[in-house]
Amino acid sequence: MIDGNPLPQAARWTGDLSLRYDVPLGDGSAAYIYTDWSYRSEINFFLYESKEFVGPPLAQGGLRIGYTWADKKYEIAAFCRNCTNQIRTTGAIDFENTTGFINDPMIVGGQFSVRF
Repeated sequence: MIDGNPLPQAARWTGDLSLRYDVPLGDGSAAYIYTDWSYRSEINFFLYESKEFVGPPLAQGGLRIGYTWADKKYEIAAFCRNCTNQIRTTGAIDFENTTGFINDPMIVGGQFSVRF
């Protein structure tokens, strides 16, 4: 019986927030900081309810700090994805009880870009 169960992969609550702050430094250069956050409440993976197939709430955030110059032609930045390193199951395969998949772990990196 699936009558009355929540929809699969449908969180009751979701939310997103992003903020960016730029500091002009003159001569076409600027420094910035950017952050984005997302949240979802627990989800049911399938049409039927089962404790094994419920994903707990997930909150993830990102951060990027950078510097641009020459009127944004050049940019150097450092970034972090999933800064809280919160690992959650995001789905499963119904016919195999031991198969599930998770979100990405924390990723830290850097970037240099040239626009032309």
